[in-house]
Amino acid sequence: MLDCRDHEPVVAKLRLKIAGANRPKATRRLDVGKLRDESYLKEHREELTRRFTGINISQCSVEEGWWSWWDAVKGAAENTIGPRKKRHRPWISKTTKSLVLERQKAKVAEDQVASRSRLEKYRTLEGQVKDSARKDKQKWMDTKGADIYRDSSPERGPPATVSVGKVAVWKIPCRCTSC
Repeated sequence: MLDCRDHEPVVAKLRLKIAGANRPKATRRLDVGKLRDESYLKEHREELTRRFTGINISQCSVEEGWWSWWDAVKGAAENTIGPRKKRHRPWISKTTKSLVLERQKAKVAEDQVASRSRLEKYRTLEGQVKDSARKDKQKWMDTKGADIYRDSSPERGPPATVSVGKVAVWKIPCRCTSC
């Protein structure tokens, strides 16, 4: 048997994190809906014309010609159209936004010092945020459905269902007196 008096056993706990793949950052999409407006369309055409006059395709290879054309189109679009803005959720109230900020602070505090009380606070705030957002969205949907119902013409009759946004369908009651 080996003599191991000069060694002491070591016990350790390890926390491993798998590194994510380094992907290139996605470019923001362009707001092509602006091209429906004549002023944006005219400005975009002028910018493209100006950029294409500076390209001499006959003097370069196919690959270089392609990339010079690509740079001209992309640069003109970025200058005139611009990136698409983030989608705004109009139903979220200021109360819900403040709850979200409070929840984020609680998450940071819980991550720094893990304790049961901080975890419970975070979980209660998480539930409050979800409940508040759900109520805000339902209230927004009800008002939108009521607006559509109010604005519908009496000769066509009320629509059976109304799609508000992409998420839900709001059923509208019949206006007749027999129902």
